[in-house]
Amino acid sequence: MQRIKIIDYMKALFIALVIVGHTEVIPTDHIVQPLIIAQAVPGFMILSGYTFALTSDNKSFREMYGKKRLVQKACKFIIPALIT
Repeated sequence: MQRIKIIDYMKALFIALVIVGHTEVIPTDHIVQPLIIAQAVPGFMILSGYTFALTSDNKSFREMYGKKRLVQKACKFIIPALIT
């Protein structure tokens, strides 16, 4: 399977954001710090799951997850991230 470079770059960005969020680069009382963690960790997990799903059975993402299931899974990550 051919690698999707944009996904690799996005995963690297999310990893960097997790590192920044866990260090003292941004003070913990700053409003941006919780937002970085709230977005970076789920984003990395979603992309990791996506790349794993593509390599598992050579099925497309749409074949593995229907639109309804995809929306349900996305809401589990997006709604809590918006609330925090």
